[in-house]
Amino acid sequence: VQIRDVMGNVEAMTAYQVVIRTVDGQTVFIPTAVAMTSSIRNYSAIPNRRVEMNVDIYAADDIERARALLLETMALNSKVLPEPAPAVFIVNVTGERASMVAFCWVENADWFATRDALWVAVSSAFAEDERVHLALPQLDVSGMNN
Repeated sequence: VQIRDVMGNVEAMTAYQVVIRTVDGQTVFIPTAVAMTSSIRNYSAIPNRRVEMNVDIYAADDIERARALLLETMALNSKVLPEPAPAVFIVNVTGERASMVAFCWVENADWFATRDALWVAVSSAFAEDERVHLALPQLDVSGMNN
């Protein structure tokens, strides 16, 4: 579950507190009143979970090739479920970037490892293809001369 910014497994619930064991082994105590007035995300209530990957490439690159690479990468991963089918959408194109979002579904227990494996595979696929490049964050700094 996730309650506010705490994500983990619920170990206990009492009238006074909800005890959560985080993925990194910490024990977090959330007052029951806080938990009851917060939105709670339950990641284990359904058997499958969606992996979402936000990818930016340079707008001058081959956007359709980038879409194909993302779809191929998801299709090659044995943990990605065939239904619903993986999908890639272009969500924005600015002067320098094309932003895409890729979706696929996996079994809940495989979510974190599959997401990790997909990012590694996407990074490698884009590095090996001359037509597309992952856009890097950029900061332009200019100074004034007196």
